[in-house]
Amino acid sequence: MYDPNLQDFYERVGRIKAGHASGARFVTEAGRGGARPVPRRGISGVRFLSILLFVALAVFGMKGVIHAYVGEATYSKRLDEMAAKGGVDAFGAVLMTVDPMSLWVSHQVRDLLPRGL
Repeated sequence: MYDPNLQDFYERVGRIKAGHASGARFVTEAGRGGARPVPRRGISGVRFLSILLFVALAVFGMKGVIHAYVGEATYSKRLDEMAAKGGVDAFGAVLMTVDPMSLWVSHQVRDLLPRGL
């Protein structure tokens, strides 16, 4: 028993599966009964800036917590040792230098830590 609507349905499902296999996305349209491909968009400027801000805050937070935990003298000594090694360690020492933002985070964390640390 041949049903032309069922044949049409299977053809549409086949096109959708083929599109999914090739990486396309589909959005169904109400009223049309079909699917249309939606073009992919790149990352927006606001999204990129929010990711960049998150990474910057994470880096400053990490530097501040390390500075608060090990102390000023030990932190400076370790940075000097890293800078003396050269290469990638010297680059890491430049990235980990104390700046006003990480120093502020360090003071805030130090206020939260118990006095024994």
